[in-house]
Amino acid sequence: SDVWWGQQTDGIYIKASTNTVIHDNYIHIPNQDPYAHVDGIQSQFAQGFVIYNNVIINDSVYSPEGGGMPIILRAGNAGLNLPVIIYNNFCYMGGAWMPGANNGIVLNLHSGDQDLYPSPPTYLLHNTVIGNGPQLNGVGFDYFGQGNDGKGIFHNNIVAQYGSGTGGISWLITFGAGGAVSPIHVDSVKNNLFYKEWSTVNFAGSFTNGATTASGFDWNYWTGTLGGSGLQTDPLFVNNIGNEPDQGALRGYLQANSPAINAGEDVSYLFDYLEATYGIVLPRTDIEGNSRNLSNPTIGAYKYVPRGPDIIPPEVTGATLLDSITLKITFSEPLDPSTAQNPNNYSINNGITVVSALLTGSVVTLTTSPHSIGTYTVTVSNVEDLAGNIVSPSANSADYEWTVIQDVTPPEVTGATLLDSVTLKIMFSEMLDETTAEDENNYSLSNNINVFNASLSGSEVTLQTSTHSPGSYIVTVVNVEDLAGNPIAQSNTAEYSRIPPDSLIMFPIENVQGVIQEPGHTPLKTIDG
Repeated sequence: SDVWWGQQTDGIYIKASTNTVIHDNYIHIPNQDPYAHVDGIQSQFAQGFVIYNNVIINDSVYSPEGGGMPIILRAGNAGLNLPVIIYNNFCYMGGAWMPGANNGIVLNLHSGDQDLYPSPPTYLLHNTVIGNGPQLNGVGFDYFGQGNDGKGIFHNNIVAQYGSGTGGISWLITFGAGGAVSPIHVDSVKNNLFYKEWSTVNFAGSFTNGATTASGFDWNYWTGTLGGSGLQTDPLFVNNIGNEPDQGALRGYLQANSPAINAGEDVSYLFDYLEATYGIVLPRTDIEGNSRNLSNPTIGAYKYVPRGPDIIPPEVTGATLLDSITLKITFSEPLDPSTAQNPNNYSINNGITVVSALLTGSVVTLTTSPHSIGTYTVTVSNVEDLAGNIVSPSANSADYEWTVIQDVTPPEVTGATLLDSVTLKIMFSEMLDETTAEDENNYSLSNNINVFNASLSGSEVTLQTSTHSPGSYIVTVVNVEDLAGNPIAQSNTAEYSRIPPDSLIMFPIENVQGVIQEPGHTPLKTIDG
């Protein structure tokens, strides 16, 4: 039954069992005995659990007991070293609204009155855990994989807490471990999505990266100091958590633009390990049997599947100027090409005009008139997604800026080559200003060679000169500037030579090494004749 009756205890209660498997259940606790703890799944004095593909919902309550928890699992070791596997479950718990009521934990691995040390190998994968209201912790551990195989894994889960954080009632932590748990390594907690509506995500208990061990910290410390991974962001559920009339109908379905989509870690190696080690075969699908992309799975219990008509408008998520005339705009979802590629649907302040628009999926690239250094705002109108929803008026613009690193390095002469007796090519270190580079008065050649004309091509200048006789020369360049206006340093020079045709250049022999191919052979001639 999905309804609690007077004096009834939990949805599923397990005691003194071994190797318990619980899967594919819908457990809803919509009402509570004010003085009893009515949980979704509870166990005592048990070893070995595989809990997967369950929807477990405990509605919010106003009672001193604080309401039941979706999962409160006491799983001992008893020398058996059997694993605790919690996979592909949707766990929801409404708030405990009476001030001073007992605190709850949505997903609670609890010690209770059992001897849990060493605690059993523990695997929590692809669960969606939601707490909505005060006096609720997200996930709590009194044991975490301290068994013989040393495994404690918390990967690809969503842990989300909703509420205002106000009202004189306690608003609790997102993720925590009990004091008896050895420090949890950050690599055991990977690729999860954490969200707290009223504040930053926080952690309790002891965590380590091998070099630093800490307890009681926030998300910035988790990622910055400990090097932990994951996302801290709104998972963007389809249900409006906290505002739905029927808590029993809630699910962890994701919107099309959810950051959880394809953001998980490949955990297929764990499926292989559990099967090889314990003979446990887990479905490689989501909670509803949809195939899962194992290499880039979606975080949580639910794969994204379009559900009904798309009524969510697209949003502008950012804009970046690639160069002075190319602006890239990113959107929250793929767009309709006919509206997205209409340049009239984009406007930019400060006199910038839009010449063309090119769509690639959810990215539009605009070609514009040139930007000067400064800050700009692009505004989008009438652009639609593939379902015909027009861009949201509350999220239809983005600020961006154009900055240019100032060039303060003057050009340099890097070499000179005489192409023929009257044509000299000079190479420079960068592109040049045409006016100064083509002024023949800025070049002087030794040995009374005159310059008649200078022609620029990028970073090379070709001079037409009077005739060079055989010999060595020096070219000196002055007053030439690069494109940023930096003048060349005075007396920038290069040497070059003219060698007359049919000339034979002789170099003295400084060293000779002979190789005798046949031992005992004496050559008829020596190097000196």
